[in-house]
Amino acid sequence: MKDYKKLGWDKNFKARRHVTQVIDLRQREQAHWDSIRENSRNLKIIRLTGGEPSINNNFVDYLKWCVKNKIAQEVEIHIPTNAVNVKDSFLEPLKEFKKVMFSLSVDGVNDLDEYVRYPTNWSKKIDNVEKMIKLFPHSNIHTVVYALNVFNLENIYKFGEQYPINHSIELLTYPDELSVRHLPNHIKDEVIKKLQPLLSETSASKNIHDLDNIGSAL
Repeated sequence: MKDYKKLGWDKNFKARRHVTQVIDLRQREQAHWDSIRENSRNLKIIRLTGGEPSINNNFVDYLKWCVKNKIAQEVEIHIPTNAVNVKDSFLEPLKEFKKVMFSLSVDGVNDLDEYVRYPTNWSKKIDNVEKMIKLFPHSNIHTVVYALNVFNLENIYKFGEQYPINHSIELLTYPDELSVRHLPNHIKDEVIKKLQPLLSETSASKNIHDLDNIGSAL
């Protein structure tokens, strides 16, 4: 948060909230999970939209609860993850679910991913990605494109092509300061020129989606 304030990005109300009563927060969180369990009996789909579920102990406990109560085998679950700290205690209960679709975030390759997603360890992340794809073949690789990685799209694309799963791409929307729209025009021209052969190559690919939107945004 100190870095965000220095950069002038501290505009989001949610990012500035201060939690003053930790005990009350824990009580409300427990009530929240109790409510989820009460409403899970006829559940068909779980779709997570944020945070890092692999390190959320309450979520892992909920997965185990679904398995224990024979709910998991009827449920399809969609999970975004940075694939950095994935433990067996998180993956094991997921094996019991009807269908698991991980969205594996890869915003760079090697040092770039470690930089934009600090404190990622790339070699450890690769091991986790390959393990998860093997266990859950309905997963996909997902890349968010912004000013820090737009020059590296070719390497990110080649990385994704190693695996028999889809690769989706979207443009960053927050913080707006990192949007590719704000790059200087001469830099945009360089990026577009670099993307041209990649666009031609991927036009026949069934595995990667929305790459043409990057060119449109530039």
